[in-house]
Amino acid sequence: MGYEQRALDALNADAVALLRELDEDEGDESIEVVVNGCVGPRFDDHYIEGRRMTEAEAEAYHAPQVNALAEAGADRITAVTTLDAAEGIGVVRAAQAARMPVAVSFVVGEDGLLADGSTLAAAIGAVDGATGSAAIGFLVNCAHPSAVAEGLAACGASPELERLIGFRLNAAHVGDDGPGDGPESFAALEAGLRELAPNASVFGGCCGTDTPHIAALAALLP
Repeated sequence: MGYEQRALDALNADAVALLRELDEDEGDESIEVVVNGCVGPRFDDHYIEGRRMTEAEAEAYHAPQVNALAEAGADRITAVTTLDAAEGIGVVRAAQAARMPVAVSFVVGEDGLLADGSTLAAAIGAVDGATGSAAIGFLVNCAHPSAVAEGLAACGASPELERLIGFRLNAAHVGDDGPGDGPESFAALEAGLRELAPNASVFGGCCGTDTPHIAALAALLP
């Protein structure tokens, strides 16, 4: 976006400081708050093959923000809307170098596959294989629950799915200009993914969701 590195470092530090301040002023002392530093894709239209990064390029691109978040006192790093295994590997390696816990959240298309055509199981396996299973786990975000269900079903009984720890999903399909699923419908679809990813314990909303969607989801989860 044209920011110099010093300005980017300051923005990341300010973001962490704001969350710490809110927790101190308004937080519940009985609840442990985890400040999660998110890093995202380089381009908006990241499905264009020529814009995807190699493992080394992804590590070099994400390392400055990972380092800034680590120095600011974030508790962990999550790569969100991760396009493919190569970017996931780069982020995990950057987090390893910064000695930060890290998770990788992939995005899938309407067919349940990643942008390069790989399955979630294959992508998880590739990241784990290249990084010694250093990530604390994997998630899926910014996709409709039905697309994620299709993608998980395509993986069969792959052991890699045991590494899935959560979902943060859309109430509407990609390209759908309508209002999307209502809170109860959305919640039922996302909560139903537990049958395919039994170790998932983090559930939330992305595009098209609001407080009622999260409330409906929370009501279905133990």
